[in-house]
Amino acid sequence: MFGSRMKWLRAWCLLALTSGCMLGPYDDMEVSSRDQEIDFTGFHLRPNQEVRVQAFNQIASRWETLETLRSATTPTPTDLRDTLYGWNTRRRLTRDYWAAGTRGAKAQVRALTVGLTGDDFEMVSVDADWGACYRENRTASDFQRNCAAKERR
Repeated sequence: MFGSRMKWLRAWCLLALTSGCMLGPYDDMEVSSRDQEIDFTGFHLRPNQEVRVQAFNQIASRWETLETLRSATTPTPTDLRDTLYGWNTRRRLTRDYWAAGTRGAKAQVRALTVGLTGDDFEMVSVDADWGACYRENRTASDFQRNCAAKERR
């Protein structure tokens, strides 16, 4: 279910100091074909928590929930002290969600969860180069300030 980059992904979620993160798709990701399935992947800091995957409908000008799922009920294996609970789904987006990109097509997507205060919380997303950024920003505050997707800085 989760690939070899999970060690870095898990560490990033912990450093974000949030209820969770969405690591795929990364910010400004483009696809060559609008017909391909997109992997939505992330982690939550708590088990069995609701995650709503959303995309922005370009025609209707609104965010729409594509799928509601839950984080895992058992911890995702990790070599870190903190416990993380993975979530993922694969979706094919309809044409209403796609816009032209510079090398293909892109869609605005996000993942929401209920934060510790009970309010909706947008999970942190990352840029494509977040792994290199992580190696240079080893404190939680530096990482969150410098490695979250540019739109969130």
